[in-house]
This record gives sequence, structure tokens and C-alpha cells, in this order.
Amino acid sequence: MIDGLRKAEALRIKLLARDPSGQTPLERILKATVELQASAADSLRSRRPIEQFDLGTNRIAMQLSGGESLSTTSFTAFDGRWFGRWGESNVDHDWQPTELHATPRKTAEDLPIIHALQYAWISNGFGWNYLVSNSNEISQVVSPVTNDERQPYILGMVYYFEGKDFLTIRGEKAHVGFSDNPNRLIWITEQEVFMEEVFPVQDASQTTYAITAMYHNLLADEPTVSRHATQAVYTRDPSVRPAFYEFTW
Repeated sequence: MIDGLRKAEALRIKLLARDPSGQTPLERILKATVELQASAADSLRSRRPIEQFDLGTNRIAMQLSGGESLSTTSFTAFDGRWFGRWGESNVDHDWQPTELHATPRKTAEDLPIIHALQYAWISNGFGWNYLVSNSNEISQVVSPVTNDERQPYILGMVYYFEGKDFLTIRGEKAHVGFSDNPNRLIWITEQEVFMEEVFPVQDASQTTYAITAMYHNLLADEPTVSRHATQAVYTRDPSVRPAFYEFTW
């Protein structure tokens, strides 16, 4: 858990650090994703909407710099068991209830303090969502607020297995997170943007959870953005698993 926090915090610093041109990797990623989102909206109109997500660079940078107040219930809508498909495989997600720390938890001197922590199992791996804050911000990071005004921000980490070998971690992926509203989370990795949304209904058994993924490689020497995207929809019923959807434009 601490290893994941360290790697996710390193990604946040990397994404918010300005290069000699004055731009951050986060700004490049979000500019490209907003353009892709507009192009992809028509492809998804008969499925789950994505055009309503707020991918504004300024707000996301502000949130990731500790400049926007976030609730300790940011992960609550995603709690519980979900059943769907990713590619050709059945996938089960199990998001545990968020563990809250009335007194923020300190793990290491060089790491942010933890306000809330959520564990998840995702069929081929496991990980955590972290709500953290950091009063010892590294100076190279763009931050519009002073240390004593900092609010919590969201990080995430996933570790992957292969097949039924649950003893050997085969891969890992750090995330930074953005809470668009209580039912929406955006996760940014070095090569993906995942737009995740829960669609609650009065009959809780009919609630669904959609993940729309867009792919990029904007931290490379020659940045690229894929014209390929995917969407998975999860339900609360293991017998109802909507088809995995892949599209290009």
C-alpha cells in the first residue's frame, strides 16, 4: 500500500511539473483527451454518455495541487461488487468501503498523509484509492495555493497478476485521480485516461457503472494519441454482463 502511494505521488509530481516551454504533461494529456472526447461522443451516444465529464485542465490541475476541497466520500458511489466484461473475459470488481482516518495517517516522512483509503480487487489484480494531502509540496510542482490552504487530492495504484498465479505481481500502474462529482471519477495514467461513472437508480440492483478509456503516449519523445477507445459497463448482477465495446474515429 505504501509502495503504491509513493509511485502514485511520483506520477502526480511528474504530471504537474512544467517543462522549459512552460507546459505540463497534464496539460498536454487533457488537451488531447478533450479533443478525443468530443470526437468520441457521437460513437457512444447510444451507450453511456461521456460528453458531460469536466476535463478542464485548470480545474484538474487545481484539484491535484490541493486547491479544491474534496469529500472523504469521493469513492463511496463505487463501493461494492460489480460484474462485467473487459475484452473477451468476464471481470468482477469488488470495491471495499472507504477506510476513514479522523486523524490523517502518516506512513513515511517523504509521503503525503492519508485521509481516506479504499481497497479494490479487479479480477486480475488489486489496488488502492488514496485521498491524501501534502503540506511539504515540492517546489517544481505548479501549485496555485499556499501550504496552509492545501486540500486533499486523489491518487491510485493497481498491481496486476497473470492467470491464476496470485503470488507473482506481473505489472503495476500508478494513477492520479479527479473527482468530477460524487458519481464520477477520472483516472489518469501515463498512457490512459479512464472516465468512470456510476449511474444510480431507485432499484439499486439496476445501478450500472461505466468505464470509458482513451489511450495516449504523451510523455514519450514523440507524443502520440490513439484513435482507439474502449468502454465497459458493469452491473450488480453476475448474470448480466454487457458486451465490451471498442471504437475508433
